[in-house]
Amino acid sequence: MAEKEAWYHHSISRKEAEQKLYHSEKDGAFLVRKSDTVPGAYVLSLHVDRFIHHYRIRLDTGGFYVTVNSRTNLNSMKFESLFSVINYLMQNPNKINLAGPLLHPISPEKEEEDFYEEESTTEDEDDMSSDDEQDETIKQCPSELRLSLKKRSSTHHSGNRTLRIFQDVFESLDTTALDEADPSFIALIRRYVQTSAFWDIQKDDSGGTGCLERLVDYSCRDLLTQLRLFNQKMEFLDKLVSGIAKGNLLEASLREEGAPVKEELLDSIDPALVECSRVSTRMNNKINSVFRHLSRSIQVSEECLINDTKTFEAKEEGLRGGKIQLSVDPRRGIISFGKSGHEYFHQQIKRLEKNYKDPNKMTMIFMDKKKRDIVFDDTRTREEFFQTVSQIKHIHKSEKDVKTVSVFCCTWNMGEVEPVNDIIHLFDDAGDHISGFSHQGRIAHDIYAIGSQEANITEKDWVNLIKRALSHRHPAVQYNLVGSQTLAGIRIVVLVKSDHINKISNPEYSVVKTGVGGMVGNKGAVAVSFAFGSTNMAFVSCHLAARAERKLKRNQMYQDISRQLNLGKKSKFSSFDLPLRFDHLFWMGDLNYRLDCEYREVLERIKVSDYNGLMKYDQLKSQQTHGNVFYDFKEGEINFPPSYRYKRGSRDDYVYIKYKTTGNVHNVPSYCDRVLLHSLPQLKQTQTGYFCNLAYKASDHAPVIATYQVSTRLQYVSSKNTDTENESDDSLKIRFPILQAKIKTNSPDRFCVKFFSYLLEGTPTSKPAPRVLAEYDDELSGFPVQYGLSKCDVSYWGMGDIPELEPILPNRDYISNDYIFIQVVSHGSEECYGQGILTMQDKVKSDTVQPFSVLLRLHDEVCGELRGKVCLSRNPVLESRSLFSDQLVNPDWSSSMQPSTRNLASPGGRSSGSSSSPRSQHWSNEYNDDVMMRGYTQGFSQS
Repeated sequence: MAEKEAWYHHSISRKEAEQKLYHSEKDGAFLVRKSDTVPGAYVLSLHVDRFIHHYRIRLDTGGFYVTVNSRTNLNSMKFESLFSVINYLMQNPNKINLAGPLLHPISPEKEEEDFYEEESTTEDEDDMSSDDEQDETIKQCPSELRLSLKKRSSTHHSGNRTLRIFQDVFESLDTTALDEADPSFIALIRRYVQTSAFWDIQKDDSGGTGCLERLVDYSCRDLLTQLRLFNQKMEFLDKLVSGIAKGNLLEASLREEGAPVKEELLDSIDPALVECSRVSTRMNNKINSVFRHLSRSIQVSEECLINDTKTFEAKEEGLRGGKIQLSVDPRRGIISFGKSGHEYFHQQIKRLEKNYKDPNKMTMIFMDKKKRDIVFDDTRTREEFFQTVSQIKHIHKSEKDVKTVSVFCCTWNMGEVEPVNDIIHLFDDAGDHISGFSHQGRIAHDIYAIGSQEANITEKDWVNLIKRALSHRHPAVQYNLVGSQTLAGIRIVVLVKSDHINKISNPEYSVVKTGVGGMVGNKGAVAVSFAFGSTNMAFVSCHLAARAERKLKRNQMYQDISRQLNLGKKSKFSSFDLPLRFDHLFWMGDLNYRLDCEYREVLERIKVSDYNGLMKYDQLKSQQTHGNVFYDFKEGEINFPPSYRYKRGSRDDYVYIKYKTTGNVHNVPSYCDRVLLHSLPQLKQTQTGYFCNLAYKASDHAPVIATYQVSTRLQYVSSKNTDTENESDDSLKIRFPILQAKIKTNSPDRFCVKFFSYLLEGTPTSKPAPRVLAEYDDELSGFPVQYGLSKCDVSYWGMGDIPELEPILPNRDYISNDYIFIQVVSHGSEECYGQGILTMQDKVKSDTVQPFSVLLRLHDEVCGELRGKVCLSRNPVLESRSLFSDQLVNPDWSSSMQPSTRNLASPGGRSSGSSSSPRSQHWSNEYNDDVMMRGYTQGFSQS
């Protein structure tokens, strides 16, 4: 096994590998590690002549074979195991032109083993999901009315902007009393304003306001029945009294006194009947007036709709034969499938899903859960079809776009104690049992994510307990399970409002073990991710290493979890760090970071609620500040007491000593339980609450809750008013006149820039850049030096080196709605040396060239910076290649270079003036042509 070999270092980063090899001070020192960016691949790192060379070793898809790719030899050799690869290279270094022989394997440092107490494990339950339950109240209605509403809801209607007026007014009304008295009436009205009201406005062949008339008839059914019954009762009493009067010769007396008796009897009846008649008349007059007005408005608004039917050619997977024709009728809202004659109304389409592994493929998912996979000739045609159908659904939609989502996150170390049967107070937003701040009240959040550690309850029972508590907390709202995942006692459960369940797609689940040797699940993480409309979200629950002195171990566990969580694998950005794969990444758990402070001082500060004063001792805050962990994650202000370690059964006392078989452990009260959020640029996020729930006392941890309002990425939908010139002008391209990267490395590689985006077809890549490996002053570098390397790679790309990026849709609004993700990779091995994200929102408003700067990082480590200019234009932008005279270039980059360095573009160049190695000279002779270099050296001399 390679894991047992002296040279194998598992998942250390490139920076750590270079550090170990550089400090060995031995030519021929080498190690093997897992690739930072390519799943299933390995990297051989070799130290030769003060430089670190990297070679990729990749598993072949065929099975137990390994392929070695060298920069200087394109031939590949296959081996049966990783051990046989390294063994062969040690004996035959010249066969594939390595920079030098493999002489000194660098062994990994022996890590201190973590001996955690065995925790009870729970059997993993199958992932649960629930479908939308049908409205039982509708089923109880008469069949004629149900068929009428169903017919109208499944038929095209083109006035849903008017329907939204109905819905807005309906939602503003108080329906509590009626909902309790007659829930079926409220359910029918809700269905009516969502679907059938438009047909009454149109006065189609059903005649007048037919649907509403049926609704009124249905609403009066009990009244008419009761009136008929009342008449029968009165007639019966009349006969009874008349018979008695006749038998006792009282008829004359009754005739004389009959009128007063009748008035007294109907005093309580007449007013109600009169009021009923008055309300009915008033409602009838208003209906006629309002519907006439809305009908005229609809006729005007329909003129603004698209009139032309569009036709697309495609193939449908699973069907034999050639291409089919897809016809999209915007006015009728119908999508037709070729000769088969299948027609679908826009309401029948649940959602459209793009396939990012095959950019020409798309899946249509229908309300009945059926799917149809469509493959187009090219990506642009797929995007045009997608936009056309999306536009129809947008025009005719009966619900508002969800621009913000409220999210409730809870992390709870349950201390291996089975929870009580009622956990309704776990979902408190404010109350007597809560310390901290919250302004939410009893809001029914859109998403609930509950992470737990040391759980002593099965997954199925825990999900049911959560659902039951939410139904009691918010009886008017139903929640559906998006997904759950369990690893021993670590668990994550995510639920969403049933109103949003149709927006959920692409759920994924993953677990990572980080216990002893990465084999035990008592420590690690579980995660669930999914798409909420066009917004990708992920939720992670983790349990990291305990004890105050193990903060570096916790950092490493976080890194291992981030690298190994197999989420976003369907995304175009699967090679990027986990936080960049998702619009919003919620990370919660028992992170176990402690307060580096004396026990008595912590208690004194807790007594006076000086929680801000405790933060200067917090290990997590300190590690974040130094850029060692959770880079760019945000955490709300902590205004509550430490959540650990309480005396079980109490929330007034902390326990200092933990008695264990391996020895007593001293635990200072600490903020072990945390919730953090990472969001991409342009997406707003507001933390509305962060507090500690003190209602449950069985565990030595208190649950910690965070609530958020986060913005969503709305699907771009073109409109008729969109600039048609932009829509059809294929010459509109994203252009980079100049790029320059500063990479912290001691490798002699040349670098390329790769561009990833949903805006683009494929992954455009720049040419390898001529560059300078320069000495520089650490204080002027712009980012911290965390190990003893003094080299900084400076690479440059001009207009001829960078491809013009062609958007799938050449439209400024479409482009400004997205990002361009950037990777700087080595030429040859394609190992990533840094990655970042460029927002397009403020870069495409005009043809003007815009400067930008992107911080490059990899696995939470800042490793460089990319600067440049970008524009969205129809014509090429001319830029001087005198890079150092450009305002974008920091003069500090060149101020510390030695004169000899400025005349070199070879990675083997030494700033000290020493001669280049043979390997470096080979590189220089092969790639440096005089024409290309004149522009760069001219730029150097001008600075």
